[in-house]
Amino acid sequence: MDDRIREQSWLEPLKMPPLANRGFNGRLRDRIMRELEAGRMPQAAKRRWLPFVALLAGIAAVLAVLFAKPDLEPMELVHSVPASPESKVEILQAPKTPAHEWADGFLLGLRTDDPAAGKEAGGRYRTLWIAPQDGRLGLIAEGSGILVPYGMDFWLVYEADFVAGEQLFARKLSSASSANPSQKAVLRGNEDENAEREEILAFAGQSYTVLYRSVEGGKREGLLTDLKSLSTGERNARSLDEIAPLTREQAAEAGTDWFVAREQGRWFIRTANAAAALNGKAAVHDGVCLPWTDIAGAVPDAVDAFCSPGENWIAVLTGDALVALPVDPVGTPGEPVLSVPLRAGETPVLSEWATGAYVEKWTSFITALYAADGDGGSQDRPM
Repeated sequence: MDDRIREQSWLEPLKMPPLANRGFNGRLRDRIMRELEAGRMPQAAKRRWLPFVALLAGIAAVLAVLFAKPDLEPMELVHSVPASPESKVEILQAPKTPAHEWADGFLLGLRTDDPAAGKEAGGRYRTLWIAPQDGRLGLIAEGSGILVPYGMDFWLVYEADFVAGEQLFARKLSSASSANPSQKAVLRGNEDENAEREEILAFAGQSYTVLYRSVEGGKREGLLTDLKSLSTGERNARSLDEIAPLTREQAAEAGTDWFVAREQGRWFIRTANAAAALNGKAAVHDGVCLPWTDIAGAVPDAVDAFCSPGENWIAVLTGDALVALPVDPVGTPGEPVLSVPLRAGETPVLSEWATGAYVEKWTSFITALYAADGDGGSQDRPM
């Protein structure tokens, strides 16, 4: 009987809803827990009140959240603070693309067979020097004639009256100041754009030169010779197997009926019955570092391409421009960074690369040479 009275007395405050008069307080909760722990509630009462006690425990948890602030440790408080908008942007933002590290310089010799273009430009031959400077790739210098690196020297090939008739002439340059200061006047003064030329340059590289010469009946024949031959006026013929993997028989059979061509980034010798890419004696750095499909995808109107020895960038020729693009370490071409307009009918006759310390040496020499010639220095044309 005593237990029943006590049971009724400590349950009396629960007659009213807890949110109405806050009857369910800490004091009552503690008292319930003491009674339960002491085991003083009759077993029947315990079984009858167990569901109700469980409900009350749930209500107590809800009230604890509504009416009390938990004491958080400083570290817990830090983790509970939502990230600021700035921190989300920083996490989601793609890392900044590092600046492209340009390497290797490109010397490109061009010939135009368009009389009007040659006359306006002061000659049918010109050389472009494209190289990195101040962290960018640019057209550093350009000038008339074809500038050919050979060993530690440069040779300049240009047109002039020599011996009899119009022939090509080559001169070894020991320094930039040794270039003929009147060269431009010679080139322009002796140009008759309507006359039939006896010789034109088809290829130059590493001492070897290929000439096309006009013969009787309007036919054109090929001649493989060298720079020294052009400097003396002699025309010593050399065998094609020196610069291409042709047999002696194939070279002899070709005679003078052959030509040099560029095909998807490589120099080729083509005869009536054979075709072979030029070897490293004539074309040291030749070929492309990307599949032609990738090049055409980056520059849809590409007709030719030249890849740097370090596979760091690529020069692509279209019908009217030379376009330079970076190549990333995995071999993906980037967006064009340089575009140099081409003259009407221009085709390459020389392609040489400088690497390492030679880039700066060539830049110093070529800019001094063409500054003295008056054809200009840096002409950067960024995209």
